[in-house]
Amino acid sequence: MIEDAWKDAFQNELMTRKILHFWSLDIEERFQKQNCWLQYTVCAFARFTCQLCGRCWASSEVPILFQIRQNDNTGEVKMHIFKQKCKVCNTGSFEHPMFIPENIEIAISMLVNRICEKIYKMPKENVPSRSFIVDGKQDGPHDSINCEGCAYGIC
Repeated sequence: MIEDAWKDAFQNELMTRKILHFWSLDIEERFQKQNCWLQYTVCAFARFTCQLCGRCWASSEVPILFQIRQNDNTGEVKMHIFKQKCKVCNTGSFEHPMFIPENIEIAISMLVNRICEKIYKMPKENVPSRSFIVDGKQDGPHDSINCEGCAYGIC
């Protein structure tokens, strides 16, 4: 299950960084803005496949919104991965992106960097940074008309 890959990467990154507090990561299917939570968005590279016509495409502008809060010795992250519609068959249904494992790890590393910076007040120079792996050719500029993130004003 893809959700397990995100959660495992999150727990591994927390252990690597020696974050001792308990943190949970929940992946939400429906976008719901959490007021008074720290908002952090990354745009990652992913691939899509239309379930109706079979068209495949890639995008380096797939927004992932992390909503973060900490209470005492626990933390909570709600994550929403924004989807895209196929521009060929125009069915109106959003397709889920597929990420390579390395890009899941990079997105989670960026999330934990932000937690270290904003929650634990660690200096920025003490947090590692990595770039997303672009796996294949993209079809031109970001297709904002068919992007769920753009529809919600996230992109």
